[in-house]
Amino acid sequence: MGARENGTRNRGTVLEGRSGLMVTIALGIAAVALAIAQWVLLPEQVATHFGITGEVNGLLM
Repeated sequence: MGARENGTRNRGTVLEGRSGLMVTIALGIAAVALAIAQWVLLPEQVATHFGITGEVNGLLM
């Protein structure tokens, strides 16, 4: 009854060749652009540690 019993395999669609490369490049560029945008939006000081009362006691400048 299953796919293996009758000798066939389930086949998914995979982007191969030029189209797969273009999708990979586009996703890579999008990831780098998002990382740069987030880096630019960071404040000058970032809290890195909080005490038991919730007070900031560690900063990264």
